[in-house]
Amino acid sequence: FNKHKIGTIFEHYALKYDSGNVSNNGDWGNQTPGVSFANTSWHHVALSWDPGSTRLKIYFDGTIALNNAWSGPISTSGGRLYIGCNNQNTDADGQPPSLTEFFPGVIDEAKIYKKALTDAQITDEFNKGGTSAPTVSNAGLLARYEFETVGTTTPDSSGNGFTATVVGGASTRAGKFGNAISLDGVDDCAWVPGVGPLELQSDYTVSAWVYVDAYPAAGTS
Repeated sequence: FNKHKIGTIFEHYALKYDSGNVSNNGDWGNQTPGVSFANTSWHHVALSWDPGSTRLKIYFDGTIALNNAWSGPISTSGGRLYIGCNNQNTDADGQPPSLTEFFPGVIDEAKIYKKALTDAQITDEFNKGGTSAPTVSNAGLLARYEFETVGTTTPDSSGNGFTATVVGGASTRAGKFGNAISLDGVDDCAWVPGVGPLELQSDYTVSAWVYVDAYPAAGTS
């Protein structure tokens, strides 16, 4: 995930794969917990921030991998949300994205919440990975990309209408649950316009199931 700050090349918030590790970036700077991906299995990753407790957390396979103090605030973004890539341009109005940092693998059940999920909720999401249906908390759910169908767009099944544009010829293949989006690591990506509700200036969580086909370059999203 990368949510861009309009007028800059920097992230508002981000959850990335960086040189074999999960990491995050954004207003708080880069933080890497030092847990490594295996490119032979599915992994659940999540990032949350709770301004009430001032805790910024990364979860890896249902377990807290990073738990740092950060009091905020999060700045206004205005830029697009990217899934599976990043943008070298500044996301100014009318400026087309110049995409980079492509993720080579599969992403399923990408979700954005306008709340900080509890440790138990994140663990439950991971534990349900062995079942036929994912866990979804509807409270605070802003966007959900199941990637059951992928064409030039893919729908947001949260009911909030944040349809994602798909570029590069990304397709579907077997995912953690049903289908998922398959990204070639060369030019495949999905992105969502920079709309107000996705600004996430208060507590939030982003999460997804990911499968890495091959170790990608540093900073892929």
